[in-house]
Amino acid sequence: MVFNSVVFLFCFLPLALLAYYLVPGRGKNVVLLVESLLFYCWTGVEYLPLIVCLIVFNYLWGLLTARTKAKLKGLLPAVAVLVNLAALVYFKYANFLIDTLNRIGNFGLAALDVGAVLPLGISYYIFKIISYEADVYTGKVEAEKDPIAFAAYVLFFPQLIVGLTIVAMGTSLPEAAVSITSALKGSAGITIGNVVGSNIMNVLVILGITAVITNVAIQKSTLYCEIPFMIGITALMIVFGITRRAVSFPEGVIFWILFIAFLAYLFVMSKKNKAAEEEDECQMSYLKCIIFIIAGGIMVVWGSDLVVDAASEIARAFGMSERFIGLTIVAFGTSLPELVTSVTAAKSGNAGIAIGNIVGSNIFNILFVIGTTALICNVPFESKFLIDSAVAVAAGVILWLGTIRHKELRRPCGVVMLVAYVGYFAYLCMN
Repeated sequence: MVFNSVVFLFCFLPLALLAYYLVPGRGKNVVLLVESLLFYCWTGVEYLPLIVCLIVFNYLWGLLTARTKAKLKGLLPAVAVLVNLAALVYFKYANFLIDTLNRIGNFGLAALDVGAVLPLGISYYIFKIISYEADVYTGKVEAEKDPIAFAAYVLFFPQLIVGLTIVAMGTSLPEAAVSITSALKGSAGITIGNVVGSNIMNVLVILGITAVITNVAIQKSTLYCEIPFMIGITALMIVFGITRRAVSFPEGVIFWILFIAFLAYLFVMSKKNKAAEEEDECQMSYLKCIIFIIAGGIMVVWGSDLVVDAASEIARAFGMSERFIGLTIVAFGTSLPELVTSVTAAKSGNAGIAIGNIVGSNIFNILFVIGTTALICNVPFESKFLIDSAVAVAAGVILWLGTIRHKELRRPCGVVMLVAYVGYFAYLCMN
């Protein structure tokens, strides 16, 4: 099970969250432990004894470290680190090192029988354990006396990755659902049109309308990092289209690497801005939130299926290309959440979030949506998409030039954006 899989996002994660919030009190740790064990042992229980042994050893060793006198206290965490690193090296890197030595010196060393598949997440929970042992030794935390709580802490499937994946999926869920559904139905031609059309509409129409309503402030990080990055990955997509005539599996891997890097960037930025921001209190119960997430996800996926079918029927009835349908009808439908959010924010005086949200959504659309679709099947890149992608790059450049001077998007630039989109739509109608 991987974080970007359909099973994890739409089955395991919603059910895990629902079970966690339904169970009261101290039983939550038991639920987290069971769910985490299920996550790590999804492909098999071969390495369950390894997980159990590491948990038991480090639980007891942490208690021993906390109670040991000063003379021996420095030795115990060193031993714990060596034991944990030894487990990591043996199960993850031993055969790699053996193979390297054999290639360099022809030593003829036999490979170790550690299984065909590496223990899932072993690097994650090993380093988590090591950090725990270090914190106990330095006195930053007390040794955990509850074995269930300790095991849940060690194995809780990565909080950061899960949280950021949810955010990314929430931002680009309509585009992702439509594109992946179309790919599975053999209509991957809609994917590029959907993403490029949605990105063009997000910048030229949504930000254009928002700017006409009110001036939109822009954060420095968005101006100097995120907008150039958006332009850069769009240009990269053009390069893939020119050289390969499709976005295939290798390009999908590259997009996903960049996607993960972007998530890391968001995490760093969130850490920097955390002190200056105050979290709003949730006005809704956790159970309600979970129900809405599950229901919303189901409706989006179901709706995406209807969109793909309807768009295909329109294309066949009127002789329209998948490119035109994806760039217009489907793109507009998947951009409606951004439109509503941005206009509502502008009317309520919170327009400052609009540009960052739009740019982030466009980045997710390219890296996550196209990248994920390319991992499923080749995404054809028609020659006409070069012009559309160039328009998407130009839209990003207009946004950057329109905000660089005053550090905000003003009404004149919004009018230029809307006029530019009208011209682009006229071009689509004529071609």
